[in-house]
Amino acid sequence: MPLNNCVHEVNNVKWRISAENYLYIDLTSVDRHTHRITDTQTINANNAPSRAQQIVLVNDVLFATTRPTLKRFCLINREYHGQICSTGFCVLRARKELVLPNWLFHIVSSSDFLHYIEANQKGASYPAISNKEVKQYKIPVPPLPIQQEIVRILDQFTELTMELTMELTMRKKQYECYRDELLAFDNSQGKFSPKLEQLLREHCPDGVEYKTIRETVGVNRGRRLTKNQLSDDGEYDVYHGSKDSILGKYNQYNAPAHTTIVVNTGGIGGVKYLEKPFWCSDGSFWLGQSNFINSKFLYYCLSGYESYFFSKKRVGGVPTIDKSVVEDFQIPVPPLPIQQEIVRILDHFEMICTDLTVGLPAEIEARQKQYEYYRDKLLAFTPAQ
Repeated sequence: MPLNNCVHEVNNVKWRISAENYLYIDLTSVDRHTHRITDTQTINANNAPSRAQQIVLVNDVLFATTRPTLKRFCLINREYHGQICSTGFCVLRARKELVLPNWLFHIVSSSDFLHYIEANQKGASYPAISNKEVKQYKIPVPPLPIQQEIVRILDQFTELTMELTMELTMRKKQYECYRDELLAFDNSQGKFSPKLEQLLREHCPDGVEYKTIRETVGVNRGRRLTKNQLSDDGEYDVYHGSKDSILGKYNQYNAPAHTTIVVNTGGIGGVKYLEKPFWCSDGSFWLGQSNFINSKFLYYCLSGYESYFFSKKRVGGVPTIDKSVVEDFQIPVPPLPIQQEIVRILDHFEMICTDLTVGLPAEIEARQKQYEYYRDKLLAFTPAQ
């Protein structure tokens, strides 16, 4: 049955007569891994972005139709009942006499649904799919007791994965705390590295100098490529407006190895460090290099400020950040031996948190694959004749 037959229409907010404040769920508000809302902003009729239109209710399923293969989807909980989401989401409000909300949630996470989305999205540099096309996707609609049992099984997988993810999140917060203290250059660093404490005494007895990105490495704007310029056999990845987004391949690069990018559209404010040469498209800025700045140190200096860059976005039309926001950002510039020691420490902590060959991340990946396997099997119904 087409999704459109299984969901209700959604109302838009009437800003002209509304004096209320709302929480705004933007595309980047939804975490791609936990599928939960992690960050919102308060809006009203005076400051609402043009895309802040749709009123969401508890148990609505949101699916991002802009850059849909990034798989930003979530189930609205009571905290966000009656709030506002971007028109960049397709809101699926279950007709509960036909389908369960969690049934729709698992459907939009399925491999078949993703393949359908990939086949029907339009646009190269900023791909999207219309709400109408999303709702044309045909889903299995078994009797509600069968849906309930399948949802119960799949929810057990997702809850276990969520518990592990929350534990990993706590470890990452610990890492971020270490990183921020190391880069604050106060008297707390000694507890992390006696060597670093000694280097600070030797090289920076009077403190550490701060400079803007403009003064140190400079900021370069990426260049757009047309769809015809991309190929599957190009040598270099082409990065666009998301810190995990690869558009395709190209036979040239415009940014060297060991370069930091700051995303200015899509996943605004995202910071990523790329170890190989690549082509930076117009969705990101790429930072230059300098003989007195360790390139990985530069990345660490910016990686704790993604929310700051996001807060500086211009609203109206396609949200973006100006080049000057990155150019005017200040970073500490200690001597290279100190930068190298900080990189050594933070590389170690980051490996513990993100290396998929050890610990919690490997366990989460295994559980996620297990969930995906059983999800696709349980949702693979034979169409009725």
